[in-house]
Amino acid sequence: MAEIGQITTNTEPSLNRLLLSSYRFAKASRHMDSILRTPTRLTRREREILALMALNLSTNEIAERLVVSIQTVRWYIKELYSKLDVHSRDEAVAKIEALLQGAAPPAPPALTHSLPARMTTFIGRNQELTTLRSILLHAETRLLTLVGTAGMGKTRLSIEVAYSLLDAFPDGVTFIALAPLNDPALVAETTAQALGVHEGNPDAIIAALKNNLRSKHALLIFDNFEHVLDAAPLIADLISADPHLKVLATSREPLNLYSERQFLISSLSLPDDAIKLFDQRAKTVDPTFLLTPENTEIVSQICAELDGIPLAIELAAARIRLFPLPMLLSRLNHRLSLLTGGARDLAERHRTLRDAINWSYQLLSEDEKRLFRRLGVFAGGWAPEALEAIGSPELTQDVYEIFDSLIAKSLIKLAANSNEEPRFIMLETLREFALEQLITAGELDSVQALHAAYFLKMAQTVLQLGFDQHSIDYLRSLNVELENFRLALDYLHTTDGAAEQEMAMIGALGRFWWERGHMNDMLTRTQAAIARDREAFAPDIRAGAYAILSFAHGGFYQNELAIQSAEIALTLAKQAGSPYWTARALVALIACNPLPGGNERRLQLAKEALALLPQLDHPSTEIPILESYIFALEAAGELEQAAKMYDRILMLAKRHNDYRILNFLLQRRVIELRNLQDYEGSYAAAVEGLDTARRSEDKRIILSFLRLHADAAVKAERLNDARQSTNELLKLAAHMNILAELSNAYQTDCFVAHKEGNIAQARTALRMALESSKEVDLLDFRLGSLLRFVEAFINLGDFETAARLYGAAGQLCQKHRVDRGLVFSAYTDAMMESVKAAIEAERFNCLHEEGAAMSAEAAWALALERVEHL
Repeated sequence: MAEIGQITTNTEPSLNRLLLSSYRFAKASRHMDSILRTPTRLTRREREILALMALNLSTNEIAERLVVSIQTVRWYIKELYSKLDVHSRDEAVAKIEALLQGAAPPAPPALTHSLPARMTTFIGRNQELTTLRSILLHAETRLLTLVGTAGMGKTRLSIEVAYSLLDAFPDGVTFIALAPLNDPALVAETTAQALGVHEGNPDAIIAALKNNLRSKHALLIFDNFEHVLDAAPLIADLISADPHLKVLATSREPLNLYSERQFLISSLSLPDDAIKLFDQRAKTVDPTFLLTPENTEIVSQICAELDGIPLAIELAAARIRLFPLPMLLSRLNHRLSLLTGGARDLAERHRTLRDAINWSYQLLSEDEKRLFRRLGVFAGGWAPEALEAIGSPELTQDVYEIFDSLIAKSLIKLAANSNEEPRFIMLETLREFALEQLITAGELDSVQALHAAYFLKMAQTVLQLGFDQHSIDYLRSLNVELENFRLALDYLHTTDGAAEQEMAMIGALGRFWWERGHMNDMLTRTQAAIARDREAFAPDIRAGAYAILSFAHGGFYQNELAIQSAEIALTLAKQAGSPYWTARALVALIACNPLPGGNERRLQLAKEALALLPQLDHPSTEIPILESYIFALEAAGELEQAAKMYDRILMLAKRHNDYRILNFLLQRRVIELRNLQDYEGSYAAAVEGLDTARRSEDKRIILSFLRLHADAAVKAERLNDARQSTNELLKLAAHMNILAELSNAYQTDCFVAHKEGNIAQARTALRMALESSKEVDLLDFRLGSLLRFVEAFINLGDFETAARLYGAAGQLCQKHRVDRGLVFSAYTDAMMESVKAAIEAERFNCLHEEGAAMSAEAAWALALERVEHL
């Protein structure tokens, strides 16, 4: 708070006199109780508030000036009224003026303290300050330890807390720096020097200290206790001297005393406080530095990369003399080398980030060092059971005891979202240091091998999953290990002799990647593994990788590549005699459309897969095979047989609670009701389906139902719901980066925008839908999209283009022998009747024939050319 005398400069004369009186009252300090005849003297905070009340500041303005909450100010005002025996602000000020005129108290002695000067403005941590003051002032608090990892600002926070409580400790606040000490035995002597206690006999120092502190309302601050923990019993001795003595300690681990209260100091809040700190420190090296809307986002990213650690942020801000912000951000992959050059008046351990962390590391036992550096191999955290996987025979203690010690030393922490399944993390800054130490110790390769083996075993459990709730939950739990899977695959891919393990892990992770939407991982990592040495490992392992590659290509609507990979997978699986991978390869091949050999071959492949069921007997393969068989039967026009198989798969789905089939049922229901023009019924089915899809957490299913839900909402005139689903669909499709799905999303956006009356947005969305999908060669996608483009052009009034595209879609069905009834519906026919009514029949037939003569590529080119003229 600014000195009251400094506030008088811009005030009116009458207000100056009132302020002067209030200032005199504030300076009366502890002697004011005799003037007021109150049993309890006013605290420093009460005097500050009374002085500001005299200035006629509002409660809100007082709270802002003192950086406290409004509720806190109101509480203090209530206390003032009680002590002064008044009922209003005016009465309180008038009473003080009258008392001061009659009895000016002697000037109080200056509050004594040995706190370091505050060289910079303290930023953030307002909640921590409030909480710590409350804890320290509590009658039962004797020892409070601020615990936190390197660079968190424990010392600075302790100093700020102490300054705010000077009036609560009339016998002084003493700061005792322990960092320079290298022997716990020196703590007592250092404390005596700080308190001015002179005792030549070492054996009598503690007694002299206790005698000195007896009957004193004092606060002792012991800074950096972590490396002299053997001196902790001294604290217990000192606080036994007098019930009014309190101790505030800072340490990277607790003192473990009976009377101790611990307070964990974590990172600065992101992004607000962290950005303010960066801005403040940056201005000290470059006074022209200015936060702008353009660079604030980069500063936010820098602070997040640095885990919100104050020391790291300060050191990074100092580097703006050398690097522009984007370059500084890009260099944080090697933060320990970058973040050096702290101020010379800082403690040596705080001049570089590496030194700050190394200070803690060197205090660890050999077992603790070994486990700490090994934990650096994990990315994104780990579960407790992973500890045994990377443990080693060299540990002389139980691995969990050592781990618990690392947690106590603030080097490891529980993840914020670990309420159900415990999960632990290491700040990235600490992790970089741990990996450095792992390399220095020559252990990196061996620990990476242990890490990869652990996650390969975890991945292989996916092969045994069904499609029930347990499977959904397990796949969800695996998502937190995505970065660890990537690290394990990186290691296996670059390690001689590990190619087979890499392929096995890819084969196991295929379903996880697909359902959780990690399509880029699925495609690129499988391609890289196969390209490495395709003849070096067993046929069944290779079959699994090629099957996964086929599904990945199919997921990106790369039909020809999907066929090639599935054919190779099928050959290898049969060569290996693997029913599982033979079935998977067959399912992948059946899904390709168009398929060489047409529907006849698809049906033959489906029957071949069906014959494998007795050898499999597991829902994870049985249900996909039956789905493929139904698809083949419907494509071949054998609808009655397909219906019978559908009853069988439905029975299995209910028995195993298979969410995929339940979603498939609801998809069919939405479409059937829409074709019957029961739009409210279709919408209700879409709502139920979307809810079921969300519970499955399968991103491909969620995409499908978002599209169905938006379409159904448009037909049911529920435009707000349609827009909400469309926006979510666009965001998810962009995240998955699959061009066909992105096109589907833009197609939906086109219909919703048209219904909203936003014709410009509808045209833009149609153009984006065409642009993003012109290279997609999957037949199912092209047929569905052509018919949706027909509807879009009708909506936008271009009936001639709609007629041409309608003809192209019909010819595409005929060319690939697709049953027209599976693609065209009563709804489609109704659309075309509106076109025929809008243009002459002869003209319609001519345009329809033109479209029928086009290839799919030519139809896309026509649509792209015409959309520019809408």
